[in-house]
Amino acid sequence: MRSISATMLQAQKASGKVPYIRVVINTVDLSSRLLFLEHIEEPYRERATLIFRNDDRYFDNLDFRGYNFQIGYGFTTGAGNEYCGDGSSDGTPRLYVKQQEIISSEGEVVCQLYCEGLWMFLRGRYAQAIAENEGAPAPLYQYTFNEFSDDYTIYQLIEDIIETVLGWTLENSIAGGSDGIIDVIYPRISVNVSRSGGQITLDNYAEILYELLSLTKCYLRQKSDTNWELVYPQDDDAVDETYCIPQSLATSEDEMVAYEYMERLSEATPNRTYVAANSPDGVDWSGLILGDSGAYSGNGPEQFEIYVIPWIDNQTDANKVASAIQTRINSETSFRRAIVPYDCRVELYDRIQIQDSRGI
Repeated sequence: MRSISATMLQAQKASGKVPYIRVVINTVDLSSRLLFLEHIEEPYRERATLIFRNDDRYFDNLDFRGYNFQIGYGFTTGAGNEYCGDGSSDGTPRLYVKQQEIISSEGEVVCQLYCEGLWMFLRGRYAQAIAENEGAPAPLYQYTFNEFSDDYTIYQLIEDIIETVLGWTLENSIAGGSDGIIDVIYPRISVNVSRSGGQITLDNYAEILYELLSLTKCYLRQKSDTNWELVYPQDDDAVDETYCIPQSLATSEDEMVAYEYMERLSEATPNRTYVAANSPDGVDWSGLILGDSGAYSGNGPEQFEIYVIPWIDNQTDANKVASAIQTRINSETSFRRAIVPYDCRVELYDRIQIQDSRGI
């Protein structure tokens, strides 16, 4: 949950709230020109479209492509224009300007910026540096971590990519604590070995980070600017934000109204996961270990999938990883949606509570 000032929390709950959005790119303050903003944050993708007034052709000689910035969401309070990142409230994740368009129609000229977040940025950063740091030779930069000895846990590899290679920051602690995998298992991950039509292609950092995370029950959350945090969501996590239908159910100043809540439960496919493990060379499976996420307990037929992870060499770790893969599949299959007034506190993977007078 993003921390915001008490005055901004009060302002965003007020019936006559006055929004304030700060947009400054390369020291140019565009806040007063903003006409439209759509900002979408998803687990592995973030993008935003901003449209600005350009009737005076202000943008004609400005080029914002490639610059990064943070959107300062906020409200006008008794203390002035307050926003996320103003020093009293936490900031938002970094965005990069990818495209700039000048659009002219009858009676109107606007400038539109399409921007992408850090996950999309990482799709264009290829894994030369992390392999090169381990002595992998040019031009292929092929390397396998933990090939000969256990040097890096999953957590340490993620930390190395984010902090050493990219120069960003990873919070020291895991929100929710360890899942018993991320800081215990030493993965044997190979980079830059995929082939496309005979052409060896370099992996990008988004692919590598997702491969590492998929072995665990943890997620990466973007914080302010280029700060990241590992999160282990659990059913008994403390509630971060509470929304009420109607507002009269609110029992504290922190609770806000919700206009609508929908919960969709879907049947996951597969609903059981096996991990084929314990083949040091990936060829000899005479010592096969089969990790199991556990029996399916739903109403339909069991549908399983086998993941081949030959470097896992014991039953305990094989079971842990099988469970983690199935847990991620289950969580990414179900869907919940709440429509609420804008709340500057909300971050991905927050624990949300909905209180409804209908008993839902």
